[in-house]
Amino acid sequence: MTHEREAATVRGERFRADVLTRLARLTDPGTDDHIRGLEARAALDQLAGPALIVDLDGTILDANDQVGALGVDRDALRGRALWSAPLWETDDASGTLSPLIEAGAEGRAGQRTIDIGGAAPRPGRVSLTPVLDDTRNIVVLLIELRGLADSRETDALIEATTQALAAAEDIFRAVAEHTSDLVCLHDPGGAFTYVSPSVRRLLDIDAAVLTGTHPVDLAHANTRDALVQAIHDAGRRGTEPTRFRHRLRHRNGSFRWFETAITPILALDGTVRQLQSSSRDITEQRETEQSLIKQAFHDELTGLPNKALLLDRLTHSLAVSARTNQPIGVLFIDLDSFRTINDTLGHHAGDTALTKVSERLTAIVRPGDTLARIGGDEF
Repeated sequence: MTHEREAATVRGERFRADVLTRLARLTDPGTDDHIRGLEARAALDQLAGPALIVDLDGTILDANDQVGALGVDRDALRGRALWSAPLWETDDASGTLSPLIEAGAEGRAGQRTIDIGGAAPRPGRVSLTPVLDDTRNIVVLLIELRGLADSRETDALIEATTQALAAAEDIFRAVAEHTSDLVCLHDPGGAFTYVSPSVRRLLDIDAAVLTGTHPVDLAHANTRDALVQAIHDAGRRGTEPTRFRHRLRHRNGSFRWFETAITPILALDGTVRQLQSSSRDITEQRETEQSLIKQAFHDELTGLPNKALLLDRLTHSLAVSARTNQPIGVLFIDLDSFRTINDTLGHHAGDTALTKVSERLTAIVRPGDTLARIGGDEF
């Protein structure tokens, strides 16, 4: 019996995959509306249980004949909002199903438990799957209905789900305890519910101290908005991680750079249950990047902008001048008898002279001005 059940499951998944493929093709502009309707019905009729397709607002576009088992004619469903269809034995179908549709419109699959009508109303499960075309755009939403035989099946589903979540969390914690990255769990608002022991090495803070606090308490002022936005976005991007760079405060008061990915963990109904973050310390990498950028656009001896950065800023200033009709000034300075210093006192003395000149020029220019060393003794 087990092998027969597994074989039936495989066949069912193949039929379902074929249905999704056929529905995704309904956006072909070469297909007229009549043929498109026939194709949709043919696709839905492959499913064993009651099924509907709805648009991203929750309006029913079509259904299969299997909805007749619930005492509803498929033609009577078209054009109705999903939650107003005579399929549900509840006074708050909208409150139950609207969040499911909203999640589907954002590309997230989900499930809801609701009392399904018919000759013998019973608890049922509504499953939603976004149908994507070749360009990954959402075409329609596939809704499938499945009645739960009795309360024992409902309880068994809840128990199986609870056990699966517990096992997944055990695996997560086992991995997190031994990783060098900072791995955390957060409630949907972002507050820490779990912090891996690696935080001690990375920030010299005990994990227990952070539990219940919010990451913004550690955030640098310049990257706090990026952190808040990332937490907000993570709850609205399906299961796709949100990646960003930010700075967190070390116990000694310094700030470390981190590259973080935040991934939402969804409940069966498609809502965000919690957030999982993984952060890698990139402070050294960031310093190297900044050093390379500085070398590319700054003079190594004096630290002043070099010719490349000067030309970039000059181009920008000319553009602003053209828009505002305000003039700009450019001075070209070189040092008299600089070669004599090099020839008589040596290049070290020449470098010292260049450094002193750059310091004196820097002291007299305005904050908005650019002082650059073009090369040699030219500024």
